Amino acid sequence: MLAALVHKKDKGLFNQSGDFLPKEDLVTATIFEPLKYFAAQQVYDWINTLLNHTYPSQAIMSFNMDFWPSGYLNQYGSSIRVEPDIVFDFFDAQNQQWRVIFENKWHSDYFENQLENEWDAFKTEQCRLVYLSHVIKADFYTKPYQYQKYFHALTWIDVLNHAKHSHIQNPMFREYLNSIYLALTRLGVSSFNGFMQHSIIPTLHLVHLQSLTQDKNYFTINTLQQPFYLNNTWKCHHD
Repeated sequence: MLAALVHKKDKGLFNQSGDFLPKEDLVTATIFEPLKYFAAQQVYDWINTLLNHTYPSQAIMSFNMDFWPSGYLNQYGSSIRVEPDIVFDFFDAQNQQWRVIFENKWHSDYFENQLENEWDAFKTEQCRLVYLSHVIKADFYTKPYQYQKYFHALTWIDVLNHAKHSHIQNPMFREYLNSIYLALTRLGVSSFNGFMQHSIIPTLHLVHLQSLTQDKNYFTINTLQQPFYLNNTWKCHHD
């Protein structure tokens, strides 16, 4: 599938207007399945890069990746089935487990409590959950702290840019990154298209600006949903 997209041998995946038909699981498998053929260290380093190095740089001896695993939660006397898209388990030299859960969306959104339920069903001692989508929903940033500190937002544009600008030197892994860059481009992911194809475009309003010598600025983002606040760190360098 990856090679078919790169070489445009993908008839049947696009409609008459040239738009990619929504096949969320197919995109997930196309982009991530080739990772199972690479060394554990290479995969760990790549995934950790996508997470802005939330995990330490360390020697990884082995890894597992599980597509669409089933988990169950007992809530209010009934069993709820949950199914993240991918679960990565990395194991270091002491056999300590480092887990990353992916919930991927392709022009769609998570439903109520989906991320929280997946986390509760699959979390381990060292664990992170990645929400990968075209645009990050506003309420993602207002989730309770016990979830928010372990959740990471990632867009398909982020994946495309990381693939394009990665400093990974291994020739085979570089070829893989180039292929997913070309494939995502073929699927319409770009800095321009990925932003403009969404009808809800947030507007930024500066509500408080401290002096340039301070690090904290506060913004409110208003969409059709409820406003939420981001606490961002900024630094200004003066000549």
